[in-house]
Amino acid sequence: MTVIKTKDDGWTEISVEDARAYYSGWFYEIRQAHWPAVGIQRLVFMDAEKTRVVRAAWEERNPRYRELHPVFFGKKKKVQHLPDYKEWQRLAKERLSKTYTYSAFGLSSPIVLGFQVGDLFHGQDGSILQVIATGQLLEVKHTSDKRSLGYWIGEVQLAEWLQSGMIPDDKYRISKNQSHSEIAKFHEYTE
Repeated sequence: MTVIKTKDDGWTEISVEDARAYYSGWFYEIRQAHWPAVGIQRLVFMDAEKTRVVRAAWEERNPRYRELHPVFFGKKKKVQHLPDYKEWQRLAKERLSKTYTYSAFGLSSPIVLGFQVGDLFHGQDGSILQVIATGQLLEVKHTSDKRSLGYWIGEVQLAEWLQSGMIPDDKYRISKNQSHSEIAKFHEYTE
C-alpha cells in the first residue's frame, strides 16, 4: 500500500537540484542512494487543489453520491441498517480513490533519519564512515589513515558527523570486544 503524503503532514517537496545543493556543503559525500538515511525520501504527494477538481467532476457524473451524502456522512452507527448504506459505502470509497498524486522527493520536518547496516560515506579527507550495526545506538566504523575505530552514537550524532566532519569524543569509542558485529569483533578495529 502506498502512503500518500500531503504538505500538511510535515513533508516539504524538494527538487533534486535543491537536495544536491543541500548536501553539497557536507564533509561526507551524500549520494542520492543515501538520501533516505539523512532525511530526504521519495514520496507520493497528493495535490489537494487538483484532487478537489477531480472529485468535483466525479460528483457531477455521480449525482447519487450527492443525494446520499447528507443522509449517511459521519453517521455509520445510526444508518448502517438502511437499504442504501451499501451503495453509499461504495460511492464514498470510489470518490476517495479519485486523487491527483505525483511522486517527488520530500524533506521531513523534523528530519526523519534512517541509517541502515552497510551505509558507507566517503569524506573529503579520504576517510570512510560505515554503519556496522543498528539498534538503540548505531555502531559506526571510522576508517582513516589505515586505522579503523568503532563508535556507538545516535542517528543525530552521525548526521552531524557527516555534515561537519568532526569526529565524536573518545567517550563514544568502542573496542573490538564491545562490537555488535561478529566481523568487527575479530579483526575490524585498530586498538
